[in-house]
This record gives sequence, C-alpha cells and structure tokens, in this order.
Amino acid sequence: MLNLAVRLRDLDKTHATVAWTTPWPDGASWVFVNGKRVVGPHVTGTAERSVRIPMGDSSFSVALEVHDFEATDLDLPPVEIEPNTRPILVWKDVADAVRFRIYHKERDAQVAEELIYDRARRTGQTRHHVLCPAVLNGVGGIWHLFRVEAVDPYGNESERDSWAYFVSEPAAEPAVTAYEGSADGLYTVHLET
Repeated sequence: MLNLAVRLRDLDKTHATVAWTTPWPDGASWVFVNGKRVVGPHVTGTAERSVRIPMGDSSFSVALEVHDFEATDLDLPPVEIEPNTRPILVWKDVADAVRFRIYHKERDAQVAEELIYDRARRTGQTRHHVLCPAVLNGVGGIWHLFRVEAVDPYGNESERDSWAYFVSEPAAEPAVTAYEGSADGLYTVHLET
C-alpha cells in the first residue's frame, strides 16, 4: 500500500529523515527515491517508523514513495544486512568545468586507479552527487580511494576532491546444521564454513 502520510525533515544538504505511520506494525516498508529503492524491507515491529535517506542537492525536487505491506505478504530473512558497497559520491560544483571524472582504486591494491565516471557537468547545481558506478569489494573490510577531477574546455584535469571510504561486507553466511544431542532438549550445532 502506498503511504501518503509521510513527514520529511532535512538533516543536512544531502540527507533527510522520512517518518510515517504504518497500518501494519508487524509488516515491512520500502522507501523509494526517484524510483530507486533506498530502504527496505524495513521492519521495526512498531507503527511509527523513520529512516535516513539520501536526497542529493536540495535545489531540485525528488519523487519519494513509501510502501507498506502486511506481515502475511512477506518472507523476510531473519537478519537484515545493509551492505555499503555502493556509496553516494558528492562534490562541489566548479563553474569552469565542462565535465567531471571520478577515479577509484582499492587502497592496498598494487594496480593503477581506474576511471569509473566521466560525464558532462550538469549546470545549475552547487553540488553534484552520483551513486558509485562500481560495486565495491568489501569482504573482510577494505579501504577504497576516490578522486574527483574537474575537466576544463581544453581537457585539463584539476583535482576537486579526494577521500578514502571503508567498505565492510560480510562473507557468505555459513550453513547451520543441528543434530539431536545426548539428551532431550540438547542439540549439537555445526557451522559449515
């Protein structure tokens, strides 16, 4: 069900808090920004819900949707894992630039950085944001390095911003097997890794 009673509050220039009341406290909710899922399934066990979402530059509007579903409609995993393998990259505008390029590499990798974004500058914005075009490796925890370059009309690059980003992605979940134990109510649990 599309929830039309949504409250929106700015946190900063790129994020906001969305709050709403669901008719199904035991159900799940999904939040979409510009047609893309940013949260969900979101299950709290309460009717009042709120989440932090990316909004981009506040100088333009976004399409925001919150969908609620009854618990009987869902087959949810017992633990919700939010991987951070596709961050939103944000940088300030450069009036003289005609395009922006983003370079990436894993910090400890012995390879050259690679170009992952090369697009024309969108005029009329004070800040630019883009969902990271590459899905980052994070198994075991890995630092990634990003560099944003502004390109002038002659093709010269100048560094606008650079930063390190830590990606932590859990390894594949092990299989769990339970066997009857030595007495009633006792079990032997085996993790297969």
